[in-house]
Amino acid sequence: MKSLILFFIAVQTILIGTEAETLAHNLNLPALPVAQPNSEQEVLKFLSDPDKVGTMPVPVAVAADAPKSLKSGVPEAWLVGGLQDGLAGVSIFGLDTETVLRPNPEQPYLSLQMMGGQMQAWRVAATQANGSADIEANTRHTYGWSRGSGYAQLYLHVDQPTETLLHLQQSGIKTAIWQDGQPVKLTDDPKPPTALSERLEASQVAALTLAQGWHSLLVKLVMQHEQGQRFYFAGLFTNPAGQALDSIKTQLTDPDVDLALNKIGLPT
Repeated sequence: MKSLILFFIAVQTILIGTEAETLAHNLNLPALPVAQPNSEQEVLKFLSDPDKVGTMPVPVAVAADAPKSLKSGVPEAWLVGGLQDGLAGVSIFGLDTETVLRPNPEQPYLSLQMMGGQMQAWRVAATQANGSADIEANTRHTYGWSRGSGYAQLYLHVDQPTETLLHLQQSGIKTAIWQDGQPVKLTDDPKPPTALSERLEASQVAALTLAQGWHSLLVKLVMQHEQGQRFYFAGLFTNPAGQALDSIKTQLTDPDVDLALNKIGLPT
């Protein structure tokens, strides 16, 4: 059986054997596109028209997590990203990045390597018994002058139009919210449902209007912690009268994205 040449079209570089297998693994692909090595013409044809010559890899199927109902107004988990030094967060790579951000689990969280920062991935943060979830359980350095920022994401689904209040508390100093890419006004919460210790910002509340279907909810949290402290937050959904809502469903994967294609190129 003839051996196969595998090559990466993006840079038009021909790779053979272990080198090709390593690149495929790094891209989360079962294999790279292939063509017979004994025919230079076949290789050139594949480069010019890969749909008709050679074979293309099929992305590995990825299952989306099932939507889960709130429990006493609290989600089972949040998708969190960070911690990033500075106030800009993801917008350091482009103004108003938050308006288009739709992350998924294990997707790289773009971060600058400054003051000990490092590349991380969006991860699932389970909600604890008191309703809180961690952005960073134990901060690795002091964020006094630089500040620090992290994010929490949910995809929300409602079966019918719903008016809800999102009550937010965190251990940091400033909070911002985007619903479906649009900023949402926050005000001080006159009747916070819980009381978290070690918080500097007053409890916040945001009114959300959810049409039937899916919505994206992104929360940005800014902090000023010392080294070795816990950076965390808590969110509770209620109706306008303050009663906890269970009718909203949440999931941590984007319902509008092809997760198999989204996973290509992510580190394994």
